[in-house]
Amino acid sequence: MKILATLGDFSREHGQLVLIDLLQETWEIVLDYLPPSHLQVSGKGFTGAAWIGNPGASDLLVCGYAAVFRVNPNHWCVTDILHRPDMNDLHHLAIANEHLYIANTGLDRIDCYQMNGDYLGAYDLIPAWLGHQRQTELHASSTDSYYQNSLETELPFHRRRVKDSIHPNHLSFCGQQLLVTRFRDCSVQDVQTWRIVIDDLPGYPHDGFVQEHCFWLTTTNGYLLAYAVDASGVTNKRLMQLELFDRFGVSGWCRGLLVTEDYFIVALTRIYERKIVRWCDRATEPTETAIFMIRRQDFSLCAKVNLQEVSPQPKIFTLLP
Repeated sequence: MKILATLGDFSREHGQLVLIDLLQETWEIVLDYLPPSHLQVSGKGFTGAAWIGNPGASDLLVCGYAAVFRVNPNHWCVTDILHRPDMNDLHHLAIANEHLYIANTGLDRIDCYQMNGDYLGAYDLIPAWLGHQRQTELHASSTDSYYQNSLETELPFHRRRVKDSIHPNHLSFCGQQLLVTRFRDCSVQDVQTWRIVIDDLPGYPHDGFVQEHCFWLTTTNGYLLAYAVDASGVTNKRLMQLELFDRFGVSGWCRGLLVTEDYFIVALTRIYERKIVRWCDRATEPTETAIFMIRRQDFSLCAKVNLQEVSPQPKIFTLLP
């Protein structure tokens, strides 16, 4: 059983695609990509990704910090780049009805494009004036290491690390709902109606997609969660909560999820730097960078693939079939 993972590295500007063989517990780097110099940001690589069509038989769209890269899986090469100067800290994307939706996290905004790259408009999760201020301010907005320092104010906006308010980080569709996970207030919002559909998450969310009439997501403090879906869409009714750290004796920044008929596949990333929020009520050591395959029937651990040697300081973001 093979899956694909997107990665960055805390110490490099490269993005990586890594092919994971879960049964053999092995990995292979299929793309180690250094963006053009005007798109390079230290410590930032690939984040969210989605297949345009059938997995492995269509091109892959992958977010970088300030661009979306189109990847041909036959040759594992970047064939096209979508970039605008107002892209900043892109986290994820979703494709529906010939439209491309992008979580433009640095502006707390969901951008909408046609598939040919033409910009259509956006859903602002903050007042527009605040987004404009972020693009024009010339002072360091935070002392946090995740964000910019005084030296970075000389950079163009798309390469700065600016302080966000909502931190939208994952997009998915459920019928007419366009769902975004809101990291900072631990919630999930339907941006089509502006309604918060889940408001009781036990941690800071990542992932978030519908499968088998459930909405699945992770939180960075190690919870795997499922919420009910009814005729109106995703609801606030929690159906399952699995505490990964306590059950399996593991620890790390929990992000990256696949759900199959038989397995949950979850990723953890070792913590190298101070995060933008308190990670959880645990020490940052020992943490690890690995992918875990868990049998759904009995919640037993079937496989573990250690990705610590993929690069000097790897971080896993998205898991794909």
